[in-house]
Amino acid sequence: MDSSVLNSCLPFLHIIERLKNTPRTGWVNKGVQGPESVSDHMYRMAVICMLLPKVWHFFLILVIVVNIVALTLDQDDSFDQNKCVRMALVHDIGEAIIGDITPADGVSKGAWQTSQGIRFYERG
Repeated sequence: MDSSVLNSCLPFLHIIERLKNTPRTGWVNKGVQGPESVSDHMYRMAVICMLLPKVWHFFLILVIVVNIVALTLDQDDSFDQNKCVRMALVHDIGEAIIGDITPADGVSKGAWQTSQGIRFYERG
């Protein structure tokens, strides 16, 4: 790998390293001891996406997975596992900068989307 490419990636990698030490706010607010970190959550979501084709019926009850799966269906409604895994690995990266926001924080959906730098697209 070209050293200039590596040098341009390092600042990003340092930022996302914060996710290891960012506890999930919902668990902290509930007083859970040793709550999972945001990176723990993202990793588990990626593993779930890898397992989906094998255990599809079980994971459909998980709302976050259903939302990710809905966004990873191709135009012919076939499941795109690679896209699902990639989305699971990056869906909370913004929290490395802004922290973990929960619905209890009272942040409007529009403000949350803006703060995360996320654009939501509806399938047309």
